[in-house]
Amino acid sequence: MAEFADYDGYDGLGLAELVLRGDVSPDDLMDTAMARVAARNPKINAFSALFESRARGDIRTGLPPGPFHGVPFALKDLFMHYEGEVLCQEDARASCCTRDEGGPFGAVL
Repeated sequence: MAEFADYDGYDGLGLAELVLRGDVSPDDLMDTAMARVAARNPKINAFSALFESRARGDIRTGLPPGPFHGVPFALKDLFMHYEGEVLCQEDARASCCTRDEGGPFGAVL
């Protein structure tokens, strides 16, 4: 696990630029994001589901190009759907969020 110590110093586009330049890897960003969730979620209970293995698989198989290429992201479970995942009691066959943004999907808020 290689956490990225300067994570807080960048917004999503800045992190994507670092990935593009090869200064940090999508796995480094995922390690950092997941470590932060593990440290903080027990107290604030913000994440209802984690999809780390899917996100890691997306990284391994290749992320699509996009403005947030390589930057992990989370979805707020307000009737959102993510292709192939059940996020709530609604009809999970619908898909309104795909990998087009370029980042690995790691969690649901």
